[in-house]
Amino acid sequence: MKSQILLLVIILTSCNSTKNGNYTLDSVDSKNTLKWPSVYSGTLPCADCSGIETELILNQDETYQLSTVYLEKSKDVFKETGTFSWNANGNIITLNIDGKPSPNHQYMIMESKIMKLDNKGNVISGALKENYILSKKINNNVVLNEDEYIYWVNSVKVECSGVGKMSCIQVQKNKILNSKDWKLFYSSIKGFNFEAGYIYKLIVKEIKRAKNQVPADASSINYELVKVLEKIKDNKMRLHDIWALQAVNGKEINVKNYNQRPNLEINLTSNRVMGNDGCNNFSGEIKQVDSKSLSFKPLIGTKKACFNMKFSNEISNILNNVETYNINNLTLSLYNKEGKEVLRYKKVD
Repeated sequence: MKSQILLLVIILTSCNSTKNGNYTLDSVDSKNTLKWPSVYSGTLPCADCSGIETELILNQDETYQLSTVYLEKSKDVFKETGTFSWNANGNIITLNIDGKPSPNHQYMIMESKIMKLDNKGNVISGALKENYILSKKINNNVVLNEDEYIYWVNSVKVECSGVGKMSCIQVQKNKILNSKDWKLFYSSIKGFNFEAGYIYKLIVKEIKRAKNQVPADASSINYELVKVLEKIKDNKMRLHDIWALQAVNGKEINVKNYNQRPNLEINLTSNRVMGNDGCNNFSGEIKQVDSKSLSFKPLIGTKKACFNMKFSNEISNILNNVETYNINNLTLSLYNKEGKEVLRYKKVD
């Protein structure tokens, strides 16, 4: 009986370890047991200012938006967007800054809050440890009036077909951004000025038209901008460039094996990819692109024969099976579905 009581005390003490300030890096699987996608905010300690006002948005698709203001030092709002990764236990995340895991941005996920860890992934000790907590915004919903909705607008327009060929913005009506939920928007939003390269969070009013006032091939709803809530620079726009091939399956290429150095051009405004495999030119549509996913629809190429087709054909086959990417400084790495780096490019100056 005594042993059972002792076990109960240990369990209760463990369960309350994050409530009484005794924070431990236990192996609770926060990723699969907690409702962690949300907005977290607070003021973190600062060495040379009065505090760092911080807001961190964690999305279900493992992307984030980080906003910081250095109080009494600057009124500028610094914003970062990107992806994050979980540790093996599923209780700590690391933000990828400029495409690389950042030791200075590790957070332990807990019920209704997250704790910033030190650059070794440990709980920060001392009198200020409670100040490294960001709390979940319980009421993080914007107050909306009747017929008002939250709209997200993607950072690039894409080709679409209406009365004729045109360019459409992509939108979603979600409280939390989902990078895989974009839909073509064939109308316009009155008062909204789109600038490529930024993801927008808007309040939009939907005004229903009378049936006898709806023109042919037009929407039955008028859309009006109420307010721009956020304008966030989209990191995937770093893909929008020309890249020269450096390595295939982890091995540096020998340029002598090709008629020319293979290259890749990614154009996000037209949602297309083009380039050269060292022999033939190719082009096609981008199937999926977000902060970490990149895939192409079947690419179409010219049929020229070169002295050594083995190397060129290899590149063409690999490109059709790319699934994800990472950009580190001026280097673009493409990965297959197993997460293996299959192609590595360097930005062309």
